[in-house]
Amino acid sequence: MIFKNVWNKQMKKIKEQYEKLRLNTVGEFFDYVKELQERENGMIKVKGDLIKKFEGFKQYPYKCPAGYWTIGYGSRYYPSGKEVTADDNSVNEKVADDILQAYLKKHVLPVLEKMPYDMSQGQIEALASLIYNIGGGAFLNSKLYKAIKKGDNEAIFKEWNWIKAGGVVYKGLVKRRVAELNLWFNGDE
Repeated sequence: MIFKNVWNKQMKKIKEQYEKLRLNTVGEFFDYVKELQERENGMIKVKGDLIKKFEGFKQYPYKCPAGYWTIGYGSRYYPSGKEVTADDNSVNEKVADDILQAYLKKHVLPVLEKMPYDMSQGQIEALASLIYNIGGGAFLNSKLYKAIKKGDNEAIFKEWNWIKAGGVVYKGLVKRRVAELNLWFNGDE
């Protein structure tokens, strides 16, 4: 009986959400149901597509604009914690994705879990991209983090402003921040 009540309550909630979203296909509906279940189970998933788009894939170590050795999708560290160096071997896209996912799990997800409210998948992806780029510590000590905690959209827009590397404004960082903000506020790039 308890299970039936919980099930009915959950289905009612899903139906309400379905009506709000007006999802186009059954597949989209089931994807949304899965996402809801993951959120209720406390699972946050980061796909990392936005990160990959802006970092780009490099199979050999290279110096990023901030002067750090990186590899794959802008990774500075391997899952073991070893820092990338100029002498490291090349990686393929599968290995680069594994490195990215390990970093996201270890360093980005714990920061995302500190958010005071449920975020849309677009907001998760946008914030994950920013945190991956600037670091969790910088984000948690920022005015942006405080604005998100307050739900102050005007301040969120104003403080989402990391466009410099090594003191220089980079066009790529400006484009990345615009894409993140669009994803945060509109759910698209």
